[in-house]
Amino acid sequence: MRGRQRDAGVALLEMLIALMIMAMLAAMTASAFGTFGRVLSSVTRGDNRVDWLLSQRQVQNWAQDRPNGFNQGMPIRLTGDKRSIQFQTTDRSGRYWQGALVTIEIRLENTQLIAVVTGQLSPTTKTETTNITLDQGPVSSLEMSYYGKHELDTGARWGTKWSSELHIPKLVKIEWQGPRGVSVPLILELGLTESQSFRSLSSLSPPG
Repeated sequence: MRGRQRDAGVALLEMLIALMIMAMLAAMTASAFGTFGRVLSSVTRGDNRVDWLLSQRQVQNWAQDRPNGFNQGMPIRLTGDKRSIQFQTTDRSGRYWQGALVTIEIRLENTQLIAVVTGQLSPTTKTETTNITLDQGPVSSLEMSYYGKHELDTGARWGTKWSSELHIPKLVKIEWQGPRGVSVPLILELGLTESQSFRSLSSLSPPG
């Protein structure tokens, strides 16, 4: 009888120890899953930021490739104010047909900073509109400013509106505030590609 009681006591002690070990393992597993979830969430946010930076770079390329001049006798206009900007440009990414200009509009929509791109995929297709996210936000404020010379200006200056048909701003600065605070401004240099090409050709010209 005493031997059986000792065996029962040992078995109960072993069961308690096993339960303690299982509880410790469960706590460690829960902690590991929590850490993994936070890491995965951080990686996802990082991937989104990379996508946004690539999209912002694409918008900068479109701004730089904007031709300076006329299209079918009409000036290639650029209009903008503090909340939005719209301009036409050429596309070298290969997505749109290069025989027609692409229209880019940057604005705030549903607390997201987006670029609305409208262009033709081929000579026989109608225009297609695509929204590109520049910052998923939520974006609480947005302000755009323009540096350049209007028709009646004696020199270049900063302003919050652009409507000149004969000139385009040298720089456009886009500032916004997102969930992480004030973001790094997005700077657009309009017509930079054509200006660089013109300077390169000019440098090859013979003196005199």
